[in-house]
Amino acid sequence: MSRHVSALLPEGYGVHSLRHRYATRLYGATHDPLLVSRLLGHESVETTQVYVCLPDEGMRAGLDAVALRT
Repeated sequence: MSRHVSALLPEGYGVHSLRHRYATRLYGATHDPLLVSRLLGHESVETTQVYVCLPDEGMRAGLDAVALRT
């Protein structure tokens, strides 16, 4: 089945890359790693962490939030 889906996707995309994109978007919308983990069918949230890519803006905002001010 994965070959059939991949044939419909643009060059360079596959079923696995769709899972990564889905996980990242879902996490961005909900900020709920447990929900993402369950919807991907993972038994462990640690596995899900591999699928979720945080955008650079989110990482910058996190760093700015805890930056030490002198």
